[in-house]
Amino acid sequence: MRRLWWAAVAVAALAPVVVTSADDRLRGAQGLCLLAAAIGLAIAVGLGGLPSLGQGAFVGVGAYTTAILRDHHAGPIAATLAGVAAATAAGWVLALGIGRGRTALVALTTWLAAWIFTIAVGAFPGLTGGSRGIVLGPIRQRSGALGITVRAGPTALFEIALATALAAAGLFLALRRRYGAAFAALRSDPSAAAAAGVPVAALRRLAMTASALLGGLAGAVYVQAVGVADPTAYGALLSVKLLIAVVVGGAETVVGPAVGLISLVGVTRLAAALADLAGRSRAQLEPVAAALLLIPVLLLSGTGVIRRRRRLVRPVEPALGLRPGRGVTADHVSVVFGGVVAVDDASMIVRPGSCHAVVGHNGSGKSTVLKVLAGAIPPTSGRVTADGRVARTLQRLAVAPDVIVLDHVVSGAEPARRFGPVRAALATPLSRTEDRAVEAEAWALLDLVGLADRAGDPAARLDGGEQRLVQIARALAARPSVLLLDEPAAGLGPAEQERLIAVLRTLLAGGLTLVLVEHRAAVVEALADETTVLVAGRSAEPHATMAP
Repeated sequence: MRRLWWAAVAVAALAPVVVTSADDRLRGAQGLCLLAAAIGLAIAVGLGGLPSLGQGAFVGVGAYTTAILRDHHAGPIAATLAGVAAATAAGWVLALGIGRGRTALVALTTWLAAWIFTIAVGAFPGLTGGSRGIVLGPIRQRSGALGITVRAGPTALFEIALATALAAAGLFLALRRRYGAAFAALRSDPSAAAAAGVPVAALRRLAMTASALLGGLAGAVYVQAVGVADPTAYGALLSVKLLIAVVVGGAETVVGPAVGLISLVGVTRLAAALADLAGRSRAQLEPVAAALLLIPVLLLSGTGVIRRRRRLVRPVEPALGLRPGRGVTADHVSVVFGGVVAVDDASMIVRPGSCHAVVGHNGSGKSTVLKVLAGAIPPTSGRVTADGRVARTLQRLAVAPDVIVLDHVVSGAEPARRFGPVRAALATPLSRTEDRAVEAEAWALLDLVGLADRAGDPAARLDGGEQRLVQIARALAARPSVLLLDEPAAGLGPAEQERLIAVLRTLLAGGLTLVLVEHRAAVVEALADETTVLVAGRSAEPHATMAP
């Protein structure tokens, strides 16, 4: 990270010296703006897993808002800020609708947004200039306090565009550092990530809004570097070009979009060749050329030329902090789904620091009781009182196969995090300190379950027993006072079962409260202090317990 920023500082210092021609500086400014827009798209695609086809529209909103205000005599700084705000607002509104949407719906929605922008530009020619666009005059910023007017020439525009690209890179890296593990989990298996406490919808909204913000910023600077708001420069075709840059170059790094932008030269040359063969204009055939380049990339790879390489550093003395166990009470709880009674007037008391088993035949309502205790579903009647944070593991193996083990555990810490996206984007010292502490605790939890030496392995390389231990470590990362376990020994062999029992005994010795749903009598006998029996959704009797 530090080497990258030193390289960025060197580029910022040397670029104006190397690029001496005014025309080259303007072309360089335009290219840097496109890079900023591509990096913004990489936040949506590479981090959030959202196949956005609307980045060109966000760039256009930023550009046209800036141009319209400049045309009405607003200062360049105020117009730029308004352009960024308009694009960010558009992205936020769009994100509200796609936060929980399926991938195909995200692509369709953003593609429609790109076309809606293009249609809107042509529908209001009095405001947008129609097919002629809006021609901007020289950039002049009046300072009333100093009584001077500052003019921005090619050199200043180049520097502003360079700062824009560096800001985009900084935001990408800051969000990846803070949310990288959570983003990886939701990209691979959104339902498993949500079950682990990852705020899937909120993170998708964050990725789309940040992408729109950078698109708007790029458009606001770009239109002033070009000097004209040209309707053919934005919208659907630009969206496809930026997606090509991100997908071809690699969406998980800031270098990938830069490499991918070079591939856009191939689109232009292919369009020119097709235009010569067909006797058409290059602009008419650019969409065809873009599709011919993008389709094979998506079919053959989709991972891009530049891939992220991670170097995991294991702390010398990882710190582990388990919270003291708290109690849980279910008081005459019933759950009805339609006309089906899943839980019928069940009651139980879980003492702090104990292991309380819930047993019964299949269909007796055990898993539903756990969901109610976790707050995943509300009871139809009755009341649940939980003193402290509750976490749970699922009955199925809810791990993302291509996400490394360490990231699984780090992603589980999201419910316990103190600092959100604003501090992450600003890379504040407190936010960075929390990042290091969370990763150190994730290593400690992997030590606890005996998987620290597998921290860098994708979950797909683990056997079933190890994957269940990863789920437990991930749930513990949220620092719960109560841990709910839904058949943790399912599918385990004798050796794996003993390993699981040893880990759970360690947690009990540390004071954690466990609620265990389990069919295997040996596991219940080894761990449970008290047992509640469910029969057809009812506890054997109110608050009934029995010794194992």
